[in-house]
Amino acid sequence: MTNAGPPEEPEAKKPWGWAPPPPERVRPTFAPPKRSRAPRVAALVVVAALVASGVVAVVHQRSHSTHRLRLANGSRATHGPIKPGQPEVLALSSPRTYPFSLVAGPDGNMWVTEYGTGRIVKVSGSGKITEFGAGLPANGGPRGITVGPDGNLWFAEQVDGVIARMTTSGRVTSFHVGGAPYAITKGPDGNVWFTDFARDRVGKITPTGRATEYDFALDSHLFGITAGPDGNLWVSENSRSRIARVTPSGAITEYTGIHLSPHSITSGADGNLWFTEDNERIGRITTAGKITEFSTAGLPISHAGGHGYATAISSGPDGNLWVTLDDGSIARVTRNGAFTVFPATHSSPTGIAFGPGANIWVAAWYDGAVLKIAG
Repeated sequence: MTNAGPPEEPEAKKPWGWAPPPPERVRPTFAPPKRSRAPRVAALVVVAALVASGVVAVVHQRSHSTHRLRLANGSRATHGPIKPGQPEVLALSSPRTYPFSLVAGPDGNMWVTEYGTGRIVKVSGSGKITEFGAGLPANGGPRGITVGPDGNLWFAEQVDGVIARMTTSGRVTSFHVGGAPYAITKGPDGNVWFTDFARDRVGKITPTGRATEYDFALDSHLFGITAGPDGNLWVSENSRSRIARVTPSGAITEYTGIHLSPHSITSGADGNLWFTEDNERIGRITTAGKITEFSTAGLPISHAGGHGYATAISSGPDGNLWVTLDDGSIARVTRNGAFTVFPATHSSPTGIAFGPGANIWVAAWYDGAVLKIAG
């Protein structure tokens, strides 16, 4: 699972803990540029109501210029075993916790990064919340989180340039790597891999903390990273609008042809890589580098502040892709690019993941909450 490009960051606080930040550290600004959008036509309101009730699915063609509707109860409908219900809102300690990323842990709980407080949060299936801050700087700015090959939780602390390992009991070991670590994933080689947004690098770190990094071109601004079905790592280059394949030995191959600024990336059940873009598209790339894009333009959204941009993306247990939209809605995407939109949840979702029982979990950045949606 990978994550969206974050909204504006909270006000910085003085860090505390085991080590000061490196002298060369900078705090990057991740907020995407604001975009204007013409008002939605009245017909779209009708479509939104139909989609919210699960009656209509929207399918967008690769041409990006047309879309068509399919009745969900017709012979050409998009069906899936997961039918999201109303979200259960699990509020964290304050709205300024800014939850960013989440992952299903080896202990059956969900684990969440709190960018605003520097804490890591455990959320049980019943909704019990436990926050861990011991051994962590108060303003470390944790972003991505994953389960490592050693069965521990690993997360990237963007502000303090740290990759940290954490047991499910809350014991933390930190490894300073510098830069601004952002996304993180378990690699196919027994290591943990991460992107460094500030220094345009991809890195790997062994379970014992030895790090190796590989350089990309200046101002690549690497966001997402995921392990692919081919035994390589796949990375989104946000500023250069490319997807890159990285072998475990660090050989980099870049693929062009993406419309604009890929963000979150995940490995799909179809053997391809899927990613969100910083506009009205999501993309699919084969391991041979063939890119197909699907438009989200015209998707029914729940309020005027949303544009239909896909933010985070995750592969579901039903074989489909699941994305969050900038208005707070979630959408199911088949491997053929058919979208089914479900009602809005909360504002500015930055992470989506699946937990036990095919439940959908969403990190709601501005609401300071985690959403549990029964699948």
